[in-house]
Amino acid sequence: MQLLVVCSKLVVSLTLTSLLLACANTTRSGAVGINRSQFLAVSASEVDRLSAISYNDQNQKAKEKNILITSGPAYDRLKAISNRLIAQTAIFRDDTQQWNWQLVLINAPILNATCAPGGKITFYTGLIEQLNLNDDEIAGQWEYNVANPNTPRIEGEE
Repeated sequence: MQLLVVCSKLVVSLTLTSLLLACANTTRSGAVGINRSQFLAVSASEVDRLSAISYNDQNQKAKEKNILITSGPAYDRLKAISNRLIAQTAIFRDDTQQWNWQLVLINAPILNATCAPGGKITFYTGLIEQLNLNDDEIAGQWEYNVANPNTPRIEGEE
């Protein structure tokens, strides 16, 4: 009976310690005037792994439909904008410089762009063409979407 009490206390202690250690800063302290910690329910490496799987599946489906754009003037324009902005991401998170940044353009009338954790960026031609976005407006959409994985939403915020 006494062993059961000791084991129970050990399990509770380890659980509480794990929860406390799971709090992590995801943005550089004070970079944007905000200091925040988050409880990370899933490790960043697991989020990146799952993100890569989803991103690759999306791209494979687009390739099968012959709507995946990975070269040409529209892609090159988007890539140039992305490269300028990627260089700035370390202001908010140091680890973004180690991300395997990827960019795809999907030829579809969808008014959307996304950036999955780990720097997996997707733009749809509909967003750029239907709204006739200039480079600054594309950069604004890019920045908005990159901010989401830089401040993960899958865990409970403190």
